[in-house]
Amino acid sequence: MPSLVSSSGLLRPRARQDAHAGFVLPLASAASLVLVLSSLSLQSLALQSRSRVRSQWLQRQQSDALASAAQQLAVQLEGPGQCLLRGPSQACGAGPDLAGLLPKSSPAQVSGWILAAPGAAQVRLQLRDTAVARSFAVAFDPSSGRVLQLRSLGQ
Repeated sequence: MPSLVSSSGLLRPRARQDAHAGFVLPLASAASLVLVLSSLSLQSLALQSRSRVRSQWLQRQQSDALASAAQQLAVQLEGPGQCLLRGPSQACGAGPDLAGLLPKSSPAQVSGWILAAPGAAQVRLQLRDTAVARSFAVAFDPSSGRVLQLRSLGQ
């Protein structure tokens, strides 16, 4: 039975303190668990986003390095590598030194050369010390040996 308390002469029942006992601690624990899980979720999302951005940056950097090497190759094909443009009748000795077409300072090396038709060839460039490679189409004037166009064929 509740006890009666009189503070101003009126009798009122005293509130039971044990009615809500044990309610605050589980609620606080559940709230903190929700906060921890949501912050971990946000952190993993941020790390995944950072990883994706870094991967895209690396792919763009590799693509740029291959495009630069292709431009260097275009210059070499009008000079020391011009025998490749002339076809099998004027072969570059026993076999062309494809790896030597680009200088050692170049980020890539020539890994394949196919003379598709008169005035058209396909070259495959590979970044040094990696497996990243890309093919390029080379259009040239067979009579003068001048490179007219160089375009990427994708991966």
